[in-house]
Amino acid sequence: MIRVVGACAALACAVAMLLAPMTASAQPALALAGACGFAGTQFALSGSGFAPRERTVVEVMSTVDPLAGAPLSSTAATADGAGDLGVLLDVPATGASDRVVRSVRVRPNPDRSLGIPTLLAGAPWTTATRGVTIAPQAARGRGATIERWSMTGLLEGTRLWAHYRHGAKTVARVALGMAKDACGRLRFALRTLPRGHERPGTWDVWLTAKSAFRVPSKGVYVRRSMKVAGSGSEARVTFGSLRARLVPSDPRAVAPSSALVKADANPIGVIRTVFLGRAPGAAVDFFERIDDRLKPLGRVQGTLGVPAVLEEATTWSCSRRIRRFVASATLADGTVATGAATVRTPSCAKRFRIRVPPRTALNGEVVVRVIDRWGNGAITPTLCLTPPKRERRCEPLVFPSAVTIATRRLRARTRGTWHVELRVAGRRMRTTFTVGAQAVARPRPLVLATGDSMMLGIERFLADELAATVRVRSDVRPGTGISKPTRDWLAIAAGQAADLRPRDTVMLIGAADGYVMITPEGLWVECCGEPWIAEYARRVQLMMQSYLQLGRGRVFWATLPLPRAEERLVVSRAVNLAVERAGAGVPGVHVVRLDLLFSPGGFSEVMRYRGAGVVVRDEDGIHLNFRGQAIAAKLIAELIRRAR
Repeated sequence: MIRVVGACAALACAVAMLLAPMTASAQPALALAGACGFAGTQFALSGSGFAPRERTVVEVMSTVDPLAGAPLSSTAATADGAGDLGVLLDVPATGASDRVVRSVRVRPNPDRSLGIPTLLAGAPWTTATRGVTIAPQAARGRGATIERWSMTGLLEGTRLWAHYRHGAKTVARVALGMAKDACGRLRFALRTLPRGHERPGTWDVWLTAKSAFRVPSKGVYVRRSMKVAGSGSEARVTFGSLRARLVPSDPRAVAPSSALVKADANPIGVIRTVFLGRAPGAAVDFFERIDDRLKPLGRVQGTLGVPAVLEEATTWSCSRRIRRFVASATLADGTVATGAATVRTPSCAKRFRIRVPPRTALNGEVVVRVIDRWGNGAITPTLCLTPPKRERRCEPLVFPSAVTIATRRLRARTRGTWHVELRVAGRRMRTTFTVGAQAVARPRPLVLATGDSMMLGIERFLADELAATVRVRSDVRPGTGISKPTRDWLAIAAGQAADLRPRDTVMLIGAADGYVMITPEGLWVECCGEPWIAEYARRVQLMMQSYLQLGRGRVFWATLPLPRAEERLVVSRAVNLAVERAGAGVPGVHVVRLDLLFSPGGFSEVMRYRGAGVVVRDEDGIHLNFRGQAIAAKLIAELIRRAR
């Protein structure tokens, strides 16, 4: 049976928009959502290029030739006003677990041809039946027998492991491979009992999509029970029942596609997913399918005429390059629109860059910097250093999530060429440096990182980010504030500018502010009304002018991420407003809105970054933790590089 899916199925409409413009006289074309249909399920067919409102009959043929044989099923279907056709097909039985290639054809209705049917469009269609077969087929066997397993109907990309269970414990585990074609076929050889563990009793062999065994409640599994008598390779085995679930129970993972979903690996390091179906006002849920499970990525509210886009849905991976995604939305009429997409990401071959000075003096300090060019962190490669005529020393180099630069410092006490090697995901990157040669000193511009305790940590990550081009000087003064009477930040700023003459000054201050200030007119102003904000802005602008050095410097003044405590919230907002006013329209001044980056809707411990929820705030609810510091430093460093 074939069921028509509305006048303009979402998938057909989306495909038609992506294809070159067609007129009614253009050759109609069919698109099958996927490449393999399984008996007992439904399959989505879309067509484009038909005449508007053209009446047709859609037929499933028994052979690959759409003009040969008799139809297995047929129904009438009418194209919409754009000439698009959308149909759900019931997949007929194949009679075998292997693939059967059939075809789908579309004819005019009525078809006035007297001989060979008039073919408007046709497409080959592969069908199969889900199942598990084991050869040789026998009720009994030996423990050392090698059996040939054949599975059809797994979700493409599903990896399986065999778990041998005896006495409620896992005795052995074997990786079986991955279903790599659209029909979900997997072939492998498996020993009846694990070598060296043949023993009497009750056994179970579980095939699951997880390397660590757990009885799957919703996922894919095959379970085979066995009774074993005797020991060793000649142990006698009586086979019991074979039970299987070859697709996950979550219907969204196996639903026929009725909407177009796209995924692209841009920008570097992240994947973006797009739901192109028509879902006005409906929430679109995005998932990544990993083997047999759906991992939630996020939800986007659909808007009329606008695709639902989940930016930075997830990050690239060194271990999984082919990524599969599913999106679904419940429409106003109660139907569920579902689509799937696949994208291939680059390998880890060029993920990391090693930076090390080419020459250094004997007994000098060498800083090896490893940069994650993907910008994601959350990985631990191995860094190896080999001094001349010495043994190689290797240690893990930890990149926490959101941290993109890691350093290793060492004292070079041996003359000659040192070798540096980074190992990750089976790949190796190498470079060298020479000890004992006179290093050529190249003057580099100075960046001053200053402020109160909010700057702590950021200045260290900033030094890592900019190490190749500038020197970063840290002058952090915890516990101080512009409104605090114990320190005069106007004098501090003037002194820093005169003594250091930085090309760039990065400032973050205000966590300890909120004190009464005295204006030049002698008025006392309390926090945090308009007079206090105006006086704070005046002082900030004077400090900015000191750091600008009559146009020779640049200023990057960061606003405060909003705190958790209500009593500090009003102060932080007043400080941020004053900074915005002070920097508005001043040449060379850049206000860095960390408040919008970390707390756009108010205080939050977690932010979405590079496709994941990252904890960025310290336990005190004021400061950034090391992940937040790394993210802030990366933003400021990028602004410094781009500034003119």
